[in-house]
Amino acid sequence: MAKNKKWGVVPYRKKADGTVEVLVVTTDNDNWVLPKGNLIKRIGRKKTALREALEEAGAIGEIVEPGATTYKGKDEVLHLYPMQVNKLLAVWPEQSRRKRKWIKAKKAHRMIKRKSMQKAVADLPK
Repeated sequence: MAKNKKWGVVPYRKKADGTVEVLVVTTDNDNWVLPKGNLIKRIGRKKTALREALEEAGAIGEIVEPGATTYKGKDEVLHLYPMQVNKLLAVWPEQSRRKRKWIKAKKAHRMIKRKSMQKAVADLPK
């Protein structure tokens, strides 16, 4: 059976003290995850990933190199781009459905249950 493919971002920021934080959002089941969604072919992979960050987390930023990394989960294949967050919107499209929260990257494995997403956070640029 073919796995479900998703594109998204690992939204992060570096604080003045050098600490890296990741922006996570809730699912409909109140699990903490990274913003991701189905590919929108007409806009492409990177723009799909950036759009998911905007819709799900109200985060605006830029993708940083090395670009997307592929993570294989049990039921899906995730293509995640590291995204440095430049701005958080006070109002965003899915705010009535989701919560968002900054967490220290080192502690992300406690909140994020999906192994592939934990790996993506661990792979962030330092």
